[in-house]
Amino acid sequence: MNQKISRRRFIKIAAANSVGIFFVNSSISAKLFSSNKPIIWNGIVLGTDASMTLYHDDQTIAKKLLNDCHKEILRLEKIFTLYDNLSSLSQLNQNGSIKDSPPELLDIFTKAKAYGELTNGAFDITIHPLSELYSSHFNSENPNPNGPSSEQIKSAIKKVGYRAIEILDNSITFKNSGMIISLNGIAQGYITDRVTEILKDAGMKNVLVEIGEKRALGNHPEERPWQIGISSSQKSNVLVDSVKLENRAMATSGGYGTVYDVDGKFHHLINPRDGKPVHHYSSVTVLASDATTADALSTGLSVMNFDQGQELLKKLSNIDAIFILKDGTLFRS
Repeated sequence: MNQKISRRRFIKIAAANSVGIFFVNSSISAKLFSSNKPIIWNGIVLGTDASMTLYHDDQTIAKKLLNDCHKEILRLEKIFTLYDNLSSLSQLNQNGSIKDSPPELLDIFTKAKAYGELTNGAFDITIHPLSELYSSHFNSENPNPNGPSSEQIKSAIKKVGYRAIEILDNSITFKNSGMIISLNGIAQGYITDRVTEILKDAGMKNVLVEIGEKRALGNHPEERPWQIGISSSQKSNVLVDSVKLENRAMATSGGYGTVYDVDGKFHHLINPRDGKPVHHYSSVTVLASDATTADALSTGLSVMNFDQGQELLKKLSNIDAIFILKDGTLFRS
């Protein structure tokens, strides 16, 4: 797959400066601070920048926790990634079915189908054939700047539709041929939640996990919420808004994350119904109790028009959204 994977990197987190380094393993490093100072792990997860910030006065315990979290990340990546032919997801895509599926794959598929129903199909993990169509088209020699033909789009749409995923006992089956699943709109949030729960179960109370999406346990040790800025999609060093996180999660979606053409007209946020990229907003940020929900809904709301999105939000509790329109207007819901 040739498309970029720099999705949602424009959120900036203000973090303390480091004063030391320790190695969690040979390839992943973390910054270690003295007692009652933040311990920060940095790495790459599913192709995006990731970090975990926690506070602990015992370095041995902190190192073990970060190692445990990193092991869980690696384990889940081997299930969810598209970039390993031996991953569970790749095997499912290659064969059209998988028996004795890992429980995490069953869980995330069940959740994804539920979000598909909730958003009336705006969130759809089967969108990948359309993404691949645009990627292949604009990576070809002298591509038509107007994008793929209507016939090509119609052909790809036939392979799209989350309702054609059958989950029965421990198996997952595609009922339509040619289906390919990408979990880009939900897996980062799911892994964020799993890592956060590890730290929560270990008694951590001041934690910020960022694996594409953000989730906070408690507040900042300075007795204030974690403060996270939202940057302009055009200028990453310009903040257009900020949010406060305390025992909550946050995710942002915008077409800037993966673009297929030079002008950014064609990007990864595609309407499954007509197969065309949507241009309702510059970005949509969702705040929820967990990162999986925030991740899926930020994608779904990005595909829905403003009225559709507002109707959905009225039905939901403990969900907040920030819409930044194309003209820069900001609307909180």
